[in-house]
Amino acid sequence: MKELLETTIGKIILGLVVVTVWGINFVSFSEIAGQNEQVAKTSITEISVEDLELPGAKIYTYRASGRDPFFSNTPVRERRLEPTRRNAPEEVYRAPVLSLTGIMDGLAVISGATGETYLVSKGETFNGISVLEVWQDSVLLQHQKNKITLTINN
Repeated sequence: MKELLETTIGKIILGLVVVTVWGINFVSFSEIAGQNEQVAKTSITEISVEDLELPGAKIYTYRASGRDPFFSNTPVRERRLEPTRRNAPEEVYRAPVLSLTGIMDGLAVISGATGETYLVSKGETFNGISVLEVWQDSVLLQHQKNKITLTINN
């Protein structure tokens, strides 16, 4: 089949099939569009003005009174604006992204968010973070007066 399609005769046959399918679809869509157009024309010509009026409805007539609807007749009160005093926004504490990957002989192996690894023990400080305690499966840290507990693989 592949060899047939690669030849000139195969390409001609494939082209004829494509043109035939395209032509059938074009004729089908033309018929559908023609039917919809005829339905639209007949339905519009069959509507009369009486059909558009609601039975028993009052007809609204506009009376221009010279009043601008966008202008308020209410007197404007003058008000002195005081500058607002805004309190400094409270800083939200964001704990550093750390994970405890291991503990051996009182040394903790801590990994940071960007892939850096720290080997620290009790009393040491790294990146502004103090190591308060090192236990068998967890570490107690202090960062900006906030205490953080890391457990292994958590």
